Amino acid sequence: MWKRVICVSLLAILAERIVNISIMLNLFRQVQNYEPGKCRIIDGMIFGSEDITVLPNGIALISSGLKYPGIIDRNEGKPGHIYWLDLNAEDPQPKPFSLSSGFDAGNFHPHGISYFLEDQDDYSEGAHLFVVNHPFQKSQVEIFEIDFEFNMLMHQKTIKDELLHHVNDVVAITPTSFYGTNDHYSDGTMLFEVLLPLKLSDVVFYNSTTTIIVATGFGFANGINMSPDGKYVYVSDTKTSEIHVLRKNEDFTLEPERVLHIENASSLEPTVTSVYANNGSVLQGTSSAARHGHHLLLGTVIHRTMLCTLAE
Repeated sequence: MWKRVICVSLLAILAERIVNISIMLNLFRQVQNYEPGKCRIIDGMIFGSEDITVLPNGIALISSGLKYPGIIDRNEGKPGHIYWLDLNAEDPQPKPFSLSSGFDAGNFHPHGISYFLEDQDDYSEGAHLFVVNHPFQKSQVEIFEIDFEFNMLMHQKTIKDELLHHVNDVVAITPTSFYGTNDHYSDGTMLFEVLLPLKLSDVVFYNSTTTIIVATGFGFANGINMSPDGKYVYVSDTKTSEIHVLRKNEDFTLEPERVLHIENASSLEPTVTSVYANNGSVLQGTSSAARHGHHLLLGTVIHRTMLCTLAE
């Protein structure tokens, strides 16, 4: 009898988690399509644009070709690319960067990206690009120097560490240091982490001398960014629909400042401003958005990329 009770209880808990996850993923939501202006699909980018960042001069950097545990490989094993797109142009078109010789470009599968500029006005040198890379389903972070003259990423360093085990995104702090998010603890526990109310995801700090965990207790730490004044770090938790605001200390440790919860994120009336919405007929799995001037770029995990010209 007690075995039956335990079995029924476990099934009830599992059913509840499945329903909650379905709500979190908006599986039951009826989406009304909305575009903020004239939008078009960017030709040639059909294998995703998981992360997008825009330099102050309007050059957008885009990661494409993600290969990661639990995600369909629509690129069929082919390597990914980092593209650049000039949002100042009348008709912006993506161009892939070449990768410097000696780097294993055949197993390049970029995920989150971040840049660091030593000079905000001169990009001829000192423009660094940090890229989360997943060769052979592993996690490591690559540091490149951007050579805009020759349209090339010059590989500087590969960072591997046991604390950087399932890296999703990074934000550069200096030319050699960054914060990174681990979105889950291990591949073996990933299903349980998704189905159960576990919070095993964390944030790691790296520099040339140390790697330390600086924040814990996330359900699925995803995107990470820093405030313009460099005082705060923002971490999005996809599982809980929260954005954590963390104070950056002088020793690069992080302290919780506050949590911004997106109320009713899965309802028809969330208390956030929606600038674009689509029911999947045009874009599927939107993961990133970046604005520069009157342009809005929308990226997806493994689908297409959209450019919108915002209405006045």
